[in-house]
Amino acid sequence: GVQTCALPICYSGNVGYNREGWSAQGNVVQGFNGTSLRLGYERRMNMIETRVGGRYSREKWHPSAGVGFNLSQHVGLDVAAFTTTANIERKQKLGIATSFRFNHVP
Repeated sequence: GVQTCALPICYSGNVGYNREGWSAQGNVVQGFNGTSLRLGYERRMNMIETRVGGRYSREKWHPSAGVGFNLSQHVGLDVAAFTTTANIERKQKLGIATSFRFNHVP
């Protein structure tokens, strides 16, 4: 016979604001893992961009911060630090991420 599988319902809402030199955004989700909230702020100052944010998920706050360096019009370097519980112990630990950004500017 035919089997039926019901997926959990997920509701989400987003808001963002972008202005010359800065932007902010937020997101709230109610779904499979309960309620989660994400907030972020970015400040752009010519060659440097600073970012701070946070995430609330599974009854824990996870702060984050980062900085981006625009090395040229086409290349940037981003470095960020964040906390996560994505480990087998479910303990809050520090993570660090780096990336190169390649922008296509017409």
